[in-house]
Amino acid sequence: MDPISDFLNNLLNQMFNGIIETIWGAFDAVWQSIYDTFVTWFPWFEQISDFFVRLINDVGRIFSEIVDFFRPVFDFIVWLVETVNRIVILIVQAFQIVVALLGLGISWLFQMIGVLVGTLLGLTGADILPIPGLPRCITAPTDWELCAVWYFTDNTVFADATPGEFLIPIVVLLIDLWIIFYAGRQVFRLARKIGGVFNAA
Repeated sequence: MDPISDFLNNLLNQMFNGIIETIWGAFDAVWQSIYDTFVTWFPWFEQISDFFVRLINDVGRIFSEIVDFFRPVFDFIVWLVETVNRIVILIVQAFQIVVALLGLGISWLFQMIGVLVGTLLGLTGADILPIPGLPRCITAPTDWELCAVWYFTDNTVFADATPGEFLIPIVVLLIDLWIIFYAGRQVFRLARKIGGVFNAA
């Protein structure tokens, strides 16, 4: 804006403010004159107005004191409600997390059970295949020399209702007795050595 416009704006603002102040001063003077005249004619009006002013001030002060007195109670109630609300939210969130974890665990368990059942069904329903390179003593006992020897002895000498079926238990019994006697001899030998050490001392 140019200087002339600034000067005109400032002049208008000063004129407007001067008019407002003049009007307000005239109004205040008129009101004060009316009030003084009214109080002069009716002296009791000032006392009544003072009473209502004091009453309004006293009521405001009492209300302010009541509010100040109960403010800690209101603040505690607000804090308690907020705390309970937060605790409830935390409990709900924890419950949701537990339910989600249980759901995942149950889902994983059912998946593992399905995999295990499928594996067992696959194993039980699959065809029996021999390991390549190993003797097939059950499916083809006569194709391998060792299998053939065992096959013939198991079906002849060691067959049921033959004297040969008692041969293996007897051999096992003799081996067990030999192990017991051998262990006993070793224990007695160790005991004699320990006794010799104590006698020498």
